[in-house]
Amino acid sequence: MKDKESIRVLILITRLNNGGAAKHALYLAKGLLEDMGFDSCLACGETEENEDHILSYAERKGLAPVIIKNLKRSLNPLRDCLALVDVYKLLREKQPHIIHTHMSKAGFIGRLAALIYNLVNKEKVKITHTFHGHIFHSYFPPFITALFVYLEKFLAGKSNALIAVSPLVKTQVQKRLDLLGSSKFEVIPLGMEFPYLHGIEQSPIVNTPFLQVGMLGRLAPIKNYGLAVEIAQLCKEKGLPVKIKVGGSGSDQDMRELTTMSSSSIIFLGNVENPAEFWSTCHIALVTSKNEGTPVSLMEAMSHGLPFVASRVGGIPDMAGEFLEKKGNLQRFFHCILVDGFEAHDYADALAFFLDYSVREKAGKEAARFAREHYSLKKMLERYKILYQSILTD
Repeated sequence: MKDKESIRVLILITRLNNGGAAKHALYLAKGLLEDMGFDSCLACGETEENEDHILSYAERKGLAPVIIKNLKRSLNPLRDCLALVDVYKLLREKQPHIIHTHMSKAGFIGRLAALIYNLVNKEKVKITHTFHGHIFHSYFPPFITALFVYLEKFLAGKSNALIAVSPLVKTQVQKRLDLLGSSKFEVIPLGMEFPYLHGIEQSPIVNTPFLQVGMLGRLAPIKNYGLAVEIAQLCKEKGLPVKIKVGGSGSDQDMRELTTMSSSSIIFLGNVENPAEFWSTCHIALVTSKNEGTPVSLMEAMSHGLPFVASRVGGIPDMAGEFLEKKGNLQRFFHCILVDGFEAHDYADALAFFLDYSVREKAGKEAARFAREHYSLKKMLERYKILYQSILTD
């Protein structure tokens, strides 16, 4: 086993957009370098036009990511081939012991580059990939999805370790890739820095005439913000004192379509640079996504003492804690309500449950406790240290 001081890790992510996977990669790169004593290098592609990025946030963390300009989320065969060459060159330059890829495009290109690298170099690089969610439904047409599944099966077989951010994400990916029982798969929950965790035991705002509902994330079809507009309108029609505010931005088209839907019941704020400040003005978090991994926005909201209402998709059920009861399409837990399906009236009913301050306060305290217990950055880094050292002995 290599001494931890000598372990070089190349962390490759498709882009540092304002999303959970990107924040995770930053915390991992910084933590490995400063807390674990590893030699970590963070590399990323460029964000798409009109897409938020967090490069300045990385700089504030003392990180200087290597930018691979040809690596982008959108499909472009020529540019993707150039990105493959760029990543291979980076491997030759850095000569890492481990390449750890995040997000689908970086996962495909990074692992393929590593396979080529291992064919022509005496010193081999170990290959690790983290599934923050998956793109096996609700993202692309069926024939594109089928191609991605085929490629992912091949690359999974060539990887030394596969990580899922939650047990449900692991199960979903294993089933789709026919990898049930694979010893390569491990669950390592996300870990985040929560500087505002200590002492926060309830929602920061109390005396407002409306339930302030927060949604934070990029504006993209998969996030299903059209449903949030329906929920806001239905709450208004029912006379429920609910206001929804959405933080985040996206493509020009997405921004135009959604911002025109702003009303007295829902408002689209655009990019939010300070999540802590955003959540400090909310009573509760809402997620309407059609597919998710482990939403960092919910982790941030929970750590700020906020309960949540969310669609029961992806890894979200792993964030729910202890089950209490089921009523129709609603499943109630100590600090949240999960909704089966995408009917606006179900979400409106779930939000109405939290109009009672005493209910919301109790749920908020449990949310903060759950966040502290399950999303510790220190625990995450220790798990990755053990994993890296383990695969280097194989």
